[in-house]
Amino acid sequence: VTKRTRAITAPAPPTVDEKEAGDTFVRIEWKLDNGEYEFKLCKWHVQYSECDRINVTDSTRNWLDATVGGGEVDGSCNSILVAPLKPVTNYVFKLRGWGGKLGGWSTFSEESEVYHSSRRY
Repeated sequence: VTKRTRAITAPAPPTVDEKEAGDTFVRIEWKLDNGEYEFKLCKWHVQYSECDRINVTDSTRNWLDATVGGGEVDGSCNSILVAPLKPVTNYVFKLRGWGGKLGGWSTFSEESEVYHSSRRY
């Protein structure tokens, strides 16, 4: 039996950029520091999930990819625009990094703080 461990640790939870947020979209950001990792991170995978109440964790939460292209963005990026979101809804976000064939995918980060999307007027 061969046991394989992850070469890349999970990144820190992403944060919400309140300056770029609206009724149905939001930009989330994360720290881009390849010095923390044994392998250079060349790709990120971002997901989001709707949550019923603030500070409720649910391991069976329905996670969706943050973009139509599968939630993946180039490693030189440190943010992604997530759309479409529902107005007046709570969301959390998470991400993981790809370190190439040798590094593989990291585990997913912890969930972000809860983001409450705006009300449509």
